[in-house]
Amino acid sequence: MESGRWVRRAFLLAAAYLASPGVGAQEPAASRPASFPDSPLGAFGRELVERINEGDPSRQARFLEGHLSRAGLEAKPLEDHLALLATIRRQSDGLEVVQVGEGGVLEVVVRAKRGGRRARIWVFSDPGQRDRIAEFGVVPLRDPEVEAADAWDMRRMPRPDALAEIERHVAGAASRDEFSGVVLVAEGERVLFHKAYGLAEKGFGVPNRPDTKFNLASMGKMFTAVSIARMVQAGKLRFEDRLIDLLPDYPNPEAARKITVEHLLTHTAGLGPLFERLAFDRRKRYRTAASVLPVFAREPLAFEPGTRASYSNEGYVVLGAVIERISGESYFDYVRERVFEPSGMGDTDSYAIDEVVPSLAVGYARFEDDPLGVDPRRPNWIFLGWKGSPAGGGYSTAPDLLRFVLALKAHRLVNETLTETLVAPHGVGRWYGYGFQVRETSGKRVRGHGGGGPNSGISADLQTLWDGDFTAIVLSNYDMPGANEICTKIVDFLALQ
Repeated sequence: MESGRWVRRAFLLAAAYLASPGVGAQEPAASRPASFPDSPLGAFGRELVERINEGDPSRQARFLEGHLSRAGLEAKPLEDHLALLATIRRQSDGLEVVQVGEGGVLEVVVRAKRGGRRARIWVFSDPGQRDRIAEFGVVPLRDPEVEAADAWDMRRMPRPDALAEIERHVAGAASRDEFSGVVLVAEGERVLFHKAYGLAEKGFGVPNRPDTKFNLASMGKMFTAVSIARMVQAGKLRFEDRLIDLLPDYPNPEAARKITVEHLLTHTAGLGPLFERLAFDRRKRYRTAASVLPVFAREPLAFEPGTRASYSNEGYVVLGAVIERISGESYFDYVRERVFEPSGMGDTDSYAIDEVVPSLAVGYARFEDDPLGVDPRRPNWIFLGWKGSPAGGGYSTAPDLLRFVLALKAHRLVNETLTETLVAPHGVGRWYGYGFQVRETSGKRVRGHGGGGPNSGISADLQTLWDGDFTAIVLSNYDMPGANEICTKIVDFLALQ
């Protein structure tokens, strides 16, 4: 996997999982065979399975060259794609299609003809070439019998029984080596459940602890958005301000005249994913957000700002540059002083990859050369950048993140009006706030943010019932959807209590 590509996958796969939780949960009835949608994604998925099963490298090469976008082939060479298909064929002896779903992302649940292992093939189209595929990959799935045995008892129950139900699921996932990390559940300030599972470092057998620091990936967007809101509260900018007025030397003046702060916050600016660009060097020491702008800012916009939504790490890097310009400080210093310190988050920061940081978990990934999840996980150092950014990649602990939630809800970071503005649905589709993911469960508002991705060694999530007191925080040094799935199910369960 190329540097940082998991960041975009993280959000899109989480959104796909939440939007269609039945995909992969059970096999369709025999009378309803899986069928591919009549769309470019569907056509690609159908032929992809056929080419894998056929096992002819020359036909596979012609197929991929005819369907992958220019950007997709630049980001990942054809040889790497062919190696992935060969590995799937070797591990499975061919695939049977179990279930198909499409909602912006094509998801195809397949079963190996040998061994019966299940996996999900995911496919993204290219925003710049809508009839072409930007990328595709495979992540292992749980056996349906295990899925059935792990079903939640979604009833209201006494508090001790509710906590036992949460522990049953988390401990089960850890025992199956599906989860390694920390889970914290709180009601207001009161911590109800806080336990660690698995190893923070496998080579020396160092266990995770309740105060272990985990990579947050895209969860850091919440901190960037709160920082912008603090500047709004101080009268230093407005959400409707144009980028050209805030960054007059932005490398693309034409785009800057169209883009507003709100567009950047809501992923509607027409900017791209950043980490997939060949010009982005994950090992380069980008010491400021502004130093990253030359990587992407001169490129044409993918769409007119405000007309569409496409998850964009670049947009949040631009917001970091705005914070730096207005404050005169580095993004990292500003967030540390204006968000972490007022919240009491002493164990949260962005660390350089060459720093020695106490209690920092090593991420362990199932790499793309192990698509069915057969081999042991390996450390994820190769995927990590030199340091985090305004788009994410910092580290924190579960207790620190609870402190952040409490400070936010108590309006210690910004006033009540701005707090509600941050977590209200905005933009096209209204699936996102200002730096916060928004959804509902059992008629109650859920706010927070997830991060991580498949083949990344990172999955993390924070979800709080905005209409109540319950908060769930799940941090993991394993791939997505581990922490994200657990956190979502805990919050759905708590909403009924």
